[in-house]
Amino acid sequence: AVRTAAIAHEDLPEILRVVNQTMLVADASAQFCTLVLGRVTTLDGRAEVELAVAGHPPPMVLRPGRPATSTTARGDLLGVFPEITTGTQLLHLDAADSLLVYSDGITESRFGDEQFGWDRLADVATAYAYRDPQLLADAIITEVESYVGHRPRDDLPLLVLQADE
Repeated sequence: AVRTAAIAHEDLPEILRVVNQTMLVADASAQFCTLVLGRVTTLDGRAEVELAVAGHPPPMVLRPGRPATSTTARGDLLGVFPEITTGTQLLHLDAADSLLVYSDGITESRFGDEQFGWDRLADVATAYAYRDPQLLADAIITEVESYVGHRPRDDLPLLVLQADE
């Protein structure tokens, strides 16, 4: 549904609305999802990233010498409500900046009653942010598994987008 909507529409929030309507028509009681859409434009070692978020944890921005920050884009789950709000944000990433898109499977992984959480994720991401993106992703998965004591039941998808120098 996302690819089909993207062919017909250029506006990211509109793509999310079309996907939402498609899901509701298909079977309103059985499906819902979260989604982050992004459009990346690069120029001279910089990246401009347009984000649209629907029900997904807000992506994290990592910049050299600064603490990790959360993007401001927030939006509703897809496949639940006939009308949704979608959060959008335009980011500018300089060389060595990174954008980390992660699922709630990362932050909600538990040891007893305590979740791994955003702060632990930010600590690991900050420590590995300026290295190879695969090293960052591997370090996060390793830390989550170590924290939980086993492979978590939920999926742990990650996407690391890093502006080249």
